[in-house]
Amino acid sequence: MKSRILSFLSAALLIIVLVSCGSSATKVESFDTWDIHTELQASYLADDNYENIKAYANGRVELSRPVSPTFSWKANKDFKDPDASISLLFWENPEAVTVYPIPAGESSFTIADGGMNLKVNTTYHWQLTAQKPDGTEVETEVYTFKTDDGIRNICIDGVTNFRDLGGKTTMDGSTVKQGLLYRSGRFNEKFSKDLIITAQGLEQIEALGIVTDIDLRGDIDKKTGNYANGYPSDGSEIMVSPLGENIKYVLIPRVWNNLLMTGEEGASMIREIFDVLCDESSYPIVFHCSIGTDRTGVAAYLIGCALGLSDEVLLRDYLFSNFGNIGGDRLLDEFDLGITGIRACKGGTYQEKGLNYLYSIGITEDQIEKLKSILLVN
Repeated sequence: MKSRILSFLSAALLIIVLVSCGSSATKVESFDTWDIHTELQASYLADDNYENIKAYANGRVELSRPVSPTFSWKANKDFKDPDASISLLFWENPEAVTVYPIPAGESSFTIADGGMNLKVNTTYHWQLTAQKPDGTEVETEVYTFKTDDGIRNICIDGVTNFRDLGGKTTMDGSTVKQGLLYRSGRFNEKFSKDLIITAQGLEQIEALGIVTDIDLRGDIDKKTGNYANGYPSDGSEIMVSPLGENIKYVLIPRVWNNLLMTGEEGASMIREIFDVLCDESSYPIVFHCSIGTDRTGVAAYLIGCALGLSDEVLLRDYLFSNFGNIGGDRLLDEFDLGITGIRACKGGTYQEKGLNYLYSIGITEDQIEKLKSILLVN
């Protein structure tokens, strides 16, 4: 835990670097590492007792978002020129550079609520440029930093409990690819087509390149006969994802209770999810229920079992949902009740029981190997 906290603090340590660009100079505050997690999140991830989530979050307050770095510099005359066009260039891949316009005279830049949505354990690059009125350009050198590891939580405006299943290390040393499979809370008001995701949130979804929306909500309003997605449960309307008509919408409607995973309703839900996951054209995928914790949590757990994640990684990811505004805490006791049928399977660990459950409901070895080929990298 001590080393984790030291790493977190070192991310905030700024080293003043003098950069010469032609005849001008700009002092840029550079940093080598960045932890995308808040202090509370980082402390939980560093806690050897992953069950100790109540010391950090209770599921009643929105605490699930990451933290973006602040880029700072001491502007010289070129970057103070009111007629100059100032930009911050930012990239992981040089073929996909994001350009952030900066008002002349500004000396720092950040995106609130962690909206840069950085990957974990990833190297990023940034640079300042000033396009002068005479067409000449002044630029700083390129700066580099690397993000720390851990759970990749993501900011989608209006939505809680959104994160990437990627970035984790399996028991055999493989890594789950980032940017392919996400879990989340709902995007619309329950039983209504009205959105809770904002216009900014939809732009953030677009930036993630989401192709498929798997909705696990089967809750029905008895007065209106509407599913939780706002569409009539009688099938009288063609359903469209709240994320847009261009998104492939897969409704696998199930009502959550602690008996769901003891019978065929739960088993068929998992089989349908795996059918989508084994189709490479479906990615990137987001799957969710209402609060992104119960149905979504069980699905994420079983996907992790198939990929070979350890018990600690599986359970810490489940408990991380308490940083979201999910209406109350979800502790390990609740999880155990929800997977009673899975825990009855053979195995000495959560991972072994989950894997044997998958086999017992008809998930094949070929499907699991296909899933690994899509989501894992050595």
